[in-house]
Amino acid sequence: MSTYEEDLLKPKDRYFAFVDASFQVGDTPATHDVETSLNKKSIDGFIKCTDTVTGIDIEISSDGTNFGDIFTLDPEESLNLVGLEVSKIRVSRKAADSAYKIFVS
Repeated sequence: MSTYEEDLLKPKDRYFAFVDASFQVGDTPATHDVETSLNKKSIDGFIKCTDTVTGIDIEISSDGTNFGDIFTLDPEESLNLVGLEVSKIRVSRKAADSAYKIFVS
């Protein structure tokens, strides 16, 4: 078993959870500093667009400074973060108000 697999199987003593049920115009973009919250980079979790009408744009940083390409989560769509090294997550609205959940460990 690899070190990565062993780490995924260990019980998690820390997690970061965030819910924004009314992600509004003035809130965008919202940057969540996962590495600071966990005292480590996340390698497990998910992001879910919980809105039924409007999607959200997501950017992920593995080093805390540089973000990758923007990608869209459509309404009620989720992204599995297992195996991704996540330092920060930036969320932007697509158009009207939206909603989302983040859970990482």
